[in-house]
Amino acid sequence: MLAKALLNKITQLCGNQLVATDLFRDEVSVTTPPDALMDVIHCVRDDEELAFQHLIDITAVDHDRSQPHRFEVVYHLGSDRHGSKLRIKVPLPGEDTSGNLPELPSISSIWQGALWLERETYDMFGIQFRGHPSLQRILMTETMEGYPLRKDFPLHGPPEWPRKSSLKKMRKQQSRDGNAEE
Repeated sequence: MLAKALLNKITQLCGNQLVATDLFRDEVSVTTPPDALMDVIHCVRDDEELAFQHLIDITAVDHDRSQPHRFEVVYHLGSDRHGSKLRIKVPLPGEDTSGNLPELPSISSIWQGALWLERETYDMFGIQFRGHPSLQRILMTETMEGYPLRKDFPLHGPPEWPRKSSLKKMRKQQSRDGNAEE
Protein backbone atom coordinates (compact mmCIF):
# COMPACT_ATOMS: atom_id res chain seq x y z
CA MET A 1 0.00 0.00 0.00
CA LEU A 2 1.38 3.40 -0.91
CA ALA A 3 2.13 5.73 1.99
CA LYS A 4 -0.47 8.32 0.91
CA ALA A 5 -3.21 5.66 0.67
CA LEU A 6 -2.10 4.24 4.02
CA LEU A 7 -2.32 7.64 5.69
CA ASN A 8 -5.77 8.25 4.15
CA LYS A 9 -7.04 4.87 5.43
CA ILE A 10 -5.69 5.49 8.96
CA THR A 11 -7.20 8.98 8.99
CA GLN A 12 -10.54 7.58 7.79
CA LEU A 13 -10.62 4.92 10.52
CA CYS A 14 -9.00 6.74 13.45
CA GLY A 15 -9.23 10.41 12.46
CA ASN A 16 -11.12 11.62 15.53
CA GLN A 17 -8.44 10.06 17.79
CA LEU A 18 -5.48 11.66 16.03
CA VAL A 19 -4.08 15.09 16.84
CA ALA A 20 -1.58 15.13 13.96
CA THR A 21 -0.51 13.13 10.92
CA ASP A 22 2.69 13.31 8.92
CA LEU A 23 3.89 11.88 5.64
CA PHE A 24 7.60 12.39 5.07
CA ARG A 25 9.72 10.42 2.59
CA ASP A 26 7.01 7.77 2.32
CA GLU A 27 6.99 7.24 6.10
CA VAL A 28 3.67 7.62 7.91
CA SER A 29 3.49 9.03 11.44
CA VAL A 30 0.40 9.72 13.50
CA THR A 31 0.15 11.45 16.87
CA THR A 32 -2.51 10.51 19.38
CA PRO A 33 -3.24 11.57 22.96
CA PRO A 34 -2.48 9.03 25.73
CA ASP A 35 -6.15 8.21 26.35
CA ALA A 36 -6.68 7.20 22.70
CA LEU A 37 -3.53 5.06 22.32
CA MET A 38 -5.21 1.67 22.83
CA ASP A 39 -8.03 2.52 20.40
CA VAL A 40 -5.60 3.61 17.70
CA ILE A 41 -3.44 0.49 18.17
CA HIS A 42 -6.48 -1.79 17.95
CA CYS A 43 -7.72 0.15 14.91
CA VAL A 44 -4.51 -0.24 12.87
CA ARG A 45 -3.88 -3.81 14.03
CA ASP A 46 -7.37 -5.23 13.57
CA ASP A 47 -8.34 -3.62 10.25
CA GLU A 48 -7.81 -6.24 7.49
CA GLU A 49 -6.52 -3.70 4.99
CA LEU A 50 -4.03 -2.06 7.39
CA ALA A 51 -3.02 -5.21 9.32
CA PHE A 52 -0.21 -3.74 11.42
CA GLN A 53 0.36 -7.02 13.24
CA HIS A 54 3.96 -6.50 14.37
CA LEU A 55 5.38 -4.34 17.11
CA ILE A 56 8.88 -3.44 15.96
CA ASP A 57 10.00 -1.10 18.74
CA ILE A 58 8.98 1.27 21.51
CA THR A 59 11.18 4.19 22.41
CA ALA A 60 10.87 7.74 23.68
CA VAL A 61 12.19 11.22 23.03
CA ASP A 62 12.94 13.77 25.74
CA HIS A 63 12.34 17.19 24.22
CA ASP A 64 13.36 19.02 27.42
CA ARG A 65 11.69 20.41 30.51
CA SER A 66 10.70 23.71 28.91
CA GLN A 67 8.28 22.00 26.50
CA PRO A 68 4.61 21.46 27.48
CA HIS A 69 4.93 17.85 26.30
CA ARG A 70 8.40 16.98 27.50
CA PHE A 71 8.28 13.37 26.31
CA GLU A 72 7.07 11.60 23.23
CA VAL A 73 6.69 7.82 23.35
CA VAL A 74 7.10 6.35 19.86
CA TYR A 75 5.68 2.99 18.74
CA HIS A 76 6.98 1.47 15.50
CA LEU A 77 4.61 -1.03 13.88
CA GLY A 78 4.98 -3.18 10.77
CA SER A 79 2.61 -4.90 8.36
CA ASP A 80 3.56 -8.03 6.43
CA ARG A 81 0.46 -7.64 4.30
CA HIS A 82 1.78 -4.59 2.42
CA GLY A 83 5.31 -4.21 3.80
CA SER A 84 4.60 -0.82 5.38
CA LYS A 85 5.69 0.66 8.66
CA LEU A 86 3.80 3.04 10.90
CA ARG A 87 5.02 5.34 13.65
CA ILE A 88 2.57 6.21 16.42
CA LYS A 89 3.66 9.11 18.65
CA VAL A 90 2.16 9.87 22.05
CA PRO A 91 3.07 13.20 23.70
CA LEU A 92 3.43 13.18 27.49
CA PRO A 93 4.18 15.85 30.09
CA GLY A 94 7.14 15.50 32.47
CA GLU A 95 6.66 14.69 36.15
CA ASP A 96 3.84 16.49 37.89
CA THR A 97 4.41 18.74 40.91
CA SER A 98 4.23 15.70 43.21
CA GLY A 99 7.05 13.97 41.30
CA ASN A 100 4.79 11.34 39.71
CA LEU A 101 6.32 9.93 36.54
CA PRO A 102 4.51 10.24 33.18
CA GLU A 103 2.31 7.24 32.42
CA LEU A 104 0.76 5.35 29.51
CA PRO A 105 -1.27 2.14 29.35
CA SER A 106 0.81 -0.98 28.70
CA ILE A 107 0.28 -2.63 25.33
CA SER A 108 1.78 -5.92 26.58
CA SER A 109 -1.70 -7.46 26.52
CA ILE A 110 -1.71 -6.91 22.74
CA TRP A 111 1.93 -7.78 21.97
CA GLN A 112 3.97 -9.77 24.47
CA GLY A 113 7.13 -8.34 22.91
CA ALA A 114 6.16 -5.03 24.53
CA LEU A 115 7.12 -6.44 27.94
CA TRP A 116 10.86 -5.87 27.38
CA LEU A 117 10.45 -2.72 25.29
CA GLU A 118 8.30 -1.01 27.92
CA ARG A 119 10.78 -1.96 30.66
CA GLU A 120 13.62 -0.49 28.61
CA THR A 121 11.67 2.76 28.02
CA TYR A 122 10.89 2.94 31.73
CA ASP A 123 14.52 2.28 32.65
CA MET A 124 15.99 4.87 30.28
CA PHE A 125 13.33 7.62 30.44
CA GLY A 126 11.24 6.98 33.58
CA ILE A 127 7.96 6.57 31.71
CA GLN A 128 5.56 4.24 33.53
CA PHE A 129 3.32 1.73 31.75
CA ARG A 130 0.08 1.17 33.66
CA GLY A 131 -0.89 -2.51 33.74
CA HIS A 132 2.60 -3.84 32.95
CA PRO A 133 3.03 -7.09 34.93
CA SER A 134 6.66 -6.49 35.92
CA LEU A 135 7.74 -2.89 35.39
CA GLN A 136 11.26 -2.72 36.80
CA ARG A 137 14.69 -1.75 35.61
CA ILE A 138 16.15 -3.97 32.91
CA LEU A 139 19.51 -2.35 32.03
CA MET A 140 20.40 -0.28 35.10
CA THR A 141 20.63 -1.56 38.67
CA GLU A 142 17.58 -1.23 40.91
CA THR A 143 19.49 1.22 43.13
CA MET A 144 20.32 3.52 40.22
CA GLU A 145 18.86 7.00 40.58
CA GLY A 146 17.72 8.92 37.51
CA TYR A 147 17.10 7.96 33.91
CA PRO A 148 20.14 8.00 31.58
CA LEU A 149 18.44 9.09 28.33
CA ARG A 150 16.79 12.15 29.84
CA LYS A 151 18.24 15.49 28.89
CA ASP A 152 18.70 16.45 32.54
CA PHE A 153 20.81 13.36 33.34
CA PRO A 154 24.44 14.38 34.08
CA LEU A 155 26.65 13.90 31.01
CA HIS A 156 29.36 12.27 33.11
CA GLY A 157 26.88 9.92 34.80
CA PRO A 158 25.86 9.88 38.42
CA PRO A 159 28.50 10.58 41.08
CA GLU A 160 28.84 6.90 42.06
CA TRP A 161 29.97 5.87 38.55
CA PRO A 162 33.75 5.42 38.36
CA ARG A 163 35.55 7.90 36.09
CA LYS A 164 38.19 6.90 33.58
CA SER A 165 40.91 8.58 35.66
CA SER A 166 39.85 6.76 38.84
CA LEU A 167 39.80 3.43 36.98
CA LYS A 168 43.39 4.02 35.81
CA LYS A 169 44.47 4.85 39.39
CA MET A 170 42.71 1.76 40.68
CA ARG A 171 44.42 -0.49 38.10
CA LYS A 172 47.84 1.00 38.91
CA GLN A 173 47.27 0.41 42.61
CA GLN A 174 46.15 -3.16 41.96
CA SER A 175 49.23 -3.90 39.83
CA ARG A 176 51.49 -2.47 42.58
CA ASP A 177 49.73 -4.61 45.16
CA GLY A 178 49.87 -7.69 42.93
CA ASN A 179 46.07 -7.86 42.73
CA ALA A 180 45.72 -6.95 39.05
CA GLU A 181 43.25 -9.07 37.12
CA GLU A 182 44.79 -11.15 34.39
